[in-house]
Amino acid sequence: MKKQLLILATITAIVFTSCSKEKIETPQTNQPEEIAGARGGGGIIATVDLKKGLLGLFEFNGNLIDRTGKLEDGVTNTSSPASYTIDRKGFRGKAIKFNGIYHVSLTGVPHSARMSVAAWIKYDSATAMPNVIVSSQSDGPQFVQDYNYFYGYSNPSGNPKIYSGALNDQWHFLVATIDGATLRFYVDGSLVGSVASSDVDD
Repeated sequence: MKKQLLILATITAIVFTSCSKEKIETPQTNQPEEIAGARGGGGIIATVDLKKGLLGLFEFNGNLIDRTGKLEDGVTNTSSPASYTIDRKGFRGKAIKFNGIYHVSLTGVPHSARMSVAAWIKYDSATAMPNVIVSSQSDGPQFVQDYNYFYGYSNPSGNPKIYSGALNDQWHFLVATIDGATLRFYVDGSLVGSVASSDVDD
């Protein structure tokens, strides 16, 4: 059965990685392999290249193509073409924009008990009702916008959610990782929290 992820926000890139005991560090460059980060009470813990174990990279650079060539192109749920907008570096047509009416399905995304999803996001409205940004039909990590904050969680429904707290309307880097037992959620390089999550199939 194909895995699908549904995206419903303004996003400049989505990265899927398969990993083991991954730590994430704050992005310092604009490269696809940019590093995402984990800061706790003790500062930066470790560094990892997101290119390692990379399963898919969607930059939404005027198209719905996976840059790794491993996954199928994204498909919108309507006949309307995808709408592209200004990215976090100020370049036109380099980020995809969603209005809540349609979504993009990314099919064939492999899933395992140890995986991460990362995305650069920016919201236009802090009054929007809760809306999925990245959603897996399997037990993978997920993102949701809820007014002016976000949360990370994993299926099945009922698993605990990790809330970001209020965020401004600038670009933010979200990372969610799952290792088969624990979900961790990072915002802009900071570890927001971790919760026990149901085991997932390898």
